[in-house]
Amino acid sequence: MSFIPLNRIKEQPLPPFPRTRGVVVIDYAVNPVEYDKKFEKAIRFVFGDTLVVENFDSAKVLGIGNYRMVSLDGELFEKTGVISEGHWESRASLGKSFYEEKTEQLEEVLEGMSS
Repeated sequence: MSFIPLNRIKEQPLPPFPRTRGVVVIDYAVNPVEYDKKFEKAIRFVFGDTLVVENFDSAKVLGIGNYRMVSLDGELFEKTGVISEGHWESRASLGKSFYEEKTEQLEEVLEGMSS
């Protein structure tokens, strides 16, 4: 879990949108995201200037290391040149039992209070 101190984030404008012949750059990752405006600083901080590109070939043509990019297939290209690929698996079921147990305990307390 990460905490983002909103009062310490400095807003950075997005750089000029890259236009390269034969490359499909879809948008900055932040633009299609819907969010409550009170979280705008945090959303812009998280997504930054990350570009959404069509695929690996598009990222390669733009120049891996020139931009932070993510492909539609989920490949992440960092400005450092690091490329990450993988899948995300929800671990919610691990925490779910904890919260179910706490909910049951609270319900028991509430029942005891109403008796």
